[in-house]
Amino acid sequence: MIHQLYTDILETDFLHLRSLKSNPCWVSQQYNVTAAVGRGKYGKEATLANVVPNPYTNLASSSGTSLHGGDAGLQLWVGSTLVDGLVPMGEIASKRADMTYGSFRIGMKVTSISGTCGAFFWVPRIYIANYDDS
Repeated sequence: MIHQLYTDILETDFLHLRSLKSNPCWVSQQYNVTAAVGRGKYGKEATLANVVPNPYTNLASSSGTSLHGGDAGLQLWVGSTLVDGLVPMGEIASKRADMTYGSFRIGMKVTSISGTCGAFFWVPRIYIANYDDS
């Protein structure tokens, strides 16, 4: 039997996070992929405006109303109107470059709206080409 020992953790409480900029672990993505490059009918455009922290109004609480209404947590929006042939969407990536292997878990509430895809991918940082540390 092979045993693994993990010596670090990346855990983020998005229910209480007011700004992604203040978080040392995550960065909003901003890029686009044309339909031709993406080999599909539509391209995609990740924008900063589509990454919306929505914490509880009372940061000391673990229930109640959220800042923007609806469920508390980080919201990644997908637009229904194409912008120059691209689907507007939100995406975040880890700022960490030192994690390649591990056990990865996420708690995520996905939308019931047809045509959207909620997903979690862990790609080691060495493979991410469009990273901006600002």
